[in-house]
Amino acid sequence: MNRVAEAERSLLRHLKPSFAEGTEVYAPRWPGSGRSERRTKAANTLEWLPGKVESTREVEPSAGSPYGPIRFYDIRYDGDGDGEIEYGIEDFYVFSKADYHLSTKNDGRSSSWIGVKNVTDCEIEGDKYPRIVGWYVASIDGQERPFALLSDAMDAYDNHIVRQHDKKIKKSDLNRPEKWSRLFEKSESPKKVS
Repeated sequence: MNRVAEAERSLLRHLKPSFAEGTEVYAPRWPGSGRSERRTKAANTLEWLPGKVESTREVEPSAGSPYGPIRFYDIRYDGDGDGEIEYGIEDFYVFSKADYHLSTKNDGRSSSWIGVKNVTDCEIEGDKYPRIVGWYVASIDGQERPFALLSDAMDAYDNHIVRQHDKKIKKSDLNRPEKWSRLFEKSESPKKVS
């Protein structure tokens, strides 16, 4: 493999998140008792619950995906999940807590994202993550910069906008204005003490 191909492969491996043990995530919970029976339900008909990664198992796809191994997560559900563990959830079903909330905001319409878009690779075989979930690209200074997580892409874009415009920013210029609340606070003039 030449250096260019090696560098490209290395970059592609970073476009797929890897969640460590204890990471707060959202994942679907399959009702029913038989694992194969549970996994046949469409993801949009499932109950998505918060939980934490208990453990991870990695498997290299048979076609040798340039995006790296397929990860299977064991998730311990919080709250309504009553601490139940779902074993072996494939990576394209597992989202960081921040990304889950951002992607379900506005009914999941990416048209509400500013300077960020979702990219998928429909050509890849044997790895569902790049085909279904993909990665995110933030437009910064006329360049498209790739990120594995939606939250990271939005933060990079917002950071760029804040550095460019500082005090002239409106909340509507940012993806996550709540992270920049100090910019939108009304300045109070100091009161005289008598």
